Amino acid sequence: MKEKPKKIIKWSLFALASLLLLSILTVLIFGIIMYSKVYEGIPYVEKSGGYSWPELDESEIIPIEGSVDEDESQNETGDEVSVEDDTSENDGNNNDDNKGNKGSSGVAKETPIYIVEPIDKTIINVLLIGRDVYSSSGGNGRSDSMMVLSYNKNTGKVSINSLLRDSLVPIENHGWNRLNASYSWGGAGLTINTINDVYGLDIQHYISIDYNGFINLIDKIEGVTVFVSKKEADYMNRNYGKNYTEGEVSFDGKMALEFARIRKGLGDDWGRTERQRRIIVAAMNKVLELDNVGDIVTLINDNIRFVKTNLSSGTIISLAYDFFDKNNSNIETDVIPAKDTWYYATYRGMSIIKINFDENKRILHERIYR
Repeated sequence: MKEKPKKIIKWSLFALASLLLLSILTVLIFGIIMYSKVYEGIPYVEKSGGYSWPELDESEIIPIEGSVDEDESQNETGDEVSVEDDTSENDGNNNDDNKGNKGSSGVAKETPIYIVEPIDKTIINVLLIGRDVYSSSGGNGRSDSMMVLSYNKNTGKVSINSLLRDSLVPIENHGWNRLNASYSWGGAGLTINTINDVYGLDIQHYISIDYNGFINLIDKIEGVTVFVSKKEADYMNRNYGKNYTEGEVSFDGKMALEFARIRKGLGDDWGRTERQRRIIVAAMNKVLELDNVGDIVTLINDNIRFVKTNLSSGTIISLAYDFFDKNNSNIETDVIPAKDTWYYATYRGMSIIKINFDENKRILHERIYR
């Protein structure tokens, strides 16, 4: 008579274990299918010698008063009308194949990522790229925003540093130009190589998302709430027919994008990138509140088509588990170039930000690796 209860318990445990195993397999299969849609395997190559920064004619850099927003080449949200492809100073590689790095389809090819040894193996740096295109428009577009997300696997420290897109930098095979032009010419690979070269970083991975993805992500987490200043509220009210006041404001995806892209008259690109970081931090904290695996899987499924990355599936799982386990909502944010290390100027008709490379490299390394 006592055998029957034992058998019931035994089979109940077996059924529970089978159900758990089935759930794990389902999540793994789902992860493999979804990951195959977003993984963009940009090749890695050893950097061979031969490339050095092209000479910069300082006489062509003309300091200006005020901000780059006052230049007529940019509209209300800071979109550039044109970009200078300076292939005349590319160490002799001045041919049609290099100009724009275009493939037969007219879309820029992905530049391979140069292998860089990690500076600190406990810290992973990932380049976050906001693409200034909608999913249906095709092409690379430009990197509307660039942020270096740094995660310390030992301490759980997270830092986000915005890189101003108008910074004048040397771009391999394209001479000197604004940082965001690197993405339109060579995708994430050329952008990563440029940032690593200029700031001495060890970025090997990226995550990019376009406008539709940004809007969809914010909507799927039911919006974000951020602090809005009186000037920002007045701007939104005037341009979008809203009735915001200074203080905490909740945005849906569309209004979060509009808020993140405000530039002219509200702190130029410094104010703009600070607003972007406000939105990103609010979104990250909202995601951290998810305590249901099903909710997280649904969020990934709903946004996967808007995202591109070269992070391996194992790295994604490991970092996600570690990040959620530490539940670190203390995220440090800042911007490069740092205060008093830059000035506004024009270069060959382009409005640019001329920066002190050595000083900004030192400051960025202190923020990430200290």
